[in-house]
Amino acid sequence: MQMRENHDLIEVPKIETPFTIDDGPYASDAQRMHMRWADDNSVFLSRGGRGRFEAMNIGSLASLLHPDASSSEDIQRIADWCAWLLLRDDRWDATEAPKEWQHLAERDQSYLQLMRRMPGESTVQRGDYDEDEGLYRALADLCSRLRTRALKEDGPDPINRRLVSVMKSFFFASIRETSYQHSGTCPTLPDYIKMRSVTGGLDILTFVHAALDGIRLPKSLLATPTIRRLTEASHNVCCWHNDLVSLNKKIINGEVQNLILVLQHDPECPCRRLPEAVEAAVEMIHQEIGTFVELQQEIQAIQGFRGHAANWYAQMLRNRVGDVIGWQEVCAARYQESFVVGKPMSQSLIGNGSIYEEHSRSCALGFFSRLTCSNEFAMVGLENSRDSERYDPGGFSSETPPGSSGHPNVEILNLTWILGVMQWCALAFALFSGAALLDVYSRES
Repeated sequence: MQMRENHDLIEVPKIETPFTIDDGPYASDAQRMHMRWADDNSVFLSRGGRGRFEAMNIGSLASLLHPDASSSEDIQRIADWCAWLLLRDDRWDATEAPKEWQHLAERDQSYLQLMRRMPGESTVQRGDYDEDEGLYRALADLCSRLRTRALKEDGPDPINRRLVSVMKSFFFASIRETSYQHSGTCPTLPDYIKMRSVTGGLDILTFVHAALDGIRLPKSLLATPTIRRLTEASHNVCCWHNDLVSLNKKIINGEVQNLILVLQHDPECPCRRLPEAVEAAVEMIHQEIGTFVELQQEIQAIQGFRGHAANWYAQMLRNRVGDVIGWQEVCAARYQESFVVGKPMSQSLIGNGSIYEEHSRSCALGFFSRLTCSNEFAMVGLENSRDSERYDPGGFSSETPPGSSGHPNVEILNLTWILGVMQWCALAFALFSGAALLDVYSRES
């Protein structure tokens, strides 16, 4: 297979999946309500940003993710959570100055503090950081609405330790990603795979979706090897496909957080030209799709209560994989602003050839296969985090966790301290051209 290149952009192949794409009847209504919610909470920083998000049509994505939803309100809830995660991620992506990282880290702390509050507590308390900020107000509304929805089904509080834990992992992984970007360092393939599966925010959407459907996902179920690998495969396909469709945006903006660029620059992976890395990434995606299909067949044999939850989970992930790929294939609005007409791409990234080398691709796939069998290839979010080890299946617990300081500003990630370290490391990098923020995060993670 050959990949065609033009003067400006790299053409990447489309990904075909064996999954059907089902759309619900509420996409238009949900999109309209979603944009009204976003405007009411002032989450957009500019008119151009609002226009790009409106063009993305997140209401359509939410309808695809939950085609069996009973109301447009449930679809809107999913759309609002998707938008919040994207907007929070974009704030970090758009921040260049290290001095602004402290500001963003303090906001992340306030988000986690907000989520830790018991139902009925005021969403604004003394000491809150920037409670008038749009994303803070929006998150308070999201938590309140999800709790109200769960209460109607007599379910436990969905804003519990497990959701807080995966949100914390999402924040921390995105900060690691920022450290790589601002140090100009490309992560290794094992590091990137682990980090990318968390920065997609898919674990968060899983718990939101389960709360809307009244499904409890036991920690013991999610920890089984088959379910863990199914989750990994689903996350990998969704996130790596996003890397494909955003490749040109990343290259033009000089960013390094992309599977294709990591494959090209990892010394253990022999894809030295961009076309080889693209084909290796496509093969990796297809390999993960095949793994997912095989594992879902095994899960269908599980019986009883665990079988009901497992089959719901597998079907939800199956819908997500097919729908996210379909949506990303037709919706590139998030990346179009970076496609600069007439701007040639770096030949050091493109390489000199357009014919793939089978040997390099095979070596890359062999390296990936070793990763999937290693202990390093482990989920960070759903069931492996410190908070989820103490999760109370009955709902949110107000008691101070063992080993906790009891003070939220100390317990929640210590993001301010971490970002302070990042600032000094960034300064050292600029002065001595030798400091890499990756070392800091390797010690802290």
